[in-house]
Amino acid sequence: MCYIDRFVKASLLTHFAAGKRHVYFTGTRQDSERRQVDRYAMSLREQLGEDVADLIGGGFLDWEAALRFTCADMK
Repeated sequence: MCYIDRFVKASLLTHFAAGKRHVYFTGTRQDSERRQVDRYAMSLREQLGEDVADLIGGGFLDWEAALRFTCADMK
């Protein structure tokens, strides 16, 4: 049942984001919070391109900084 729930959520998010500027990131329970923030920064660089990569620099201190950056960039 858990796999189906994740599949349905992923499908809904993919459908909703179609045609919109978006970032898709899946966290894992196995990674530490620090590792997840680093992986998120890497996803931003890959999905949003070089201009954003320059702004991100060495990454983010925490989730709050990462999400603030993302919200500001998506406006």
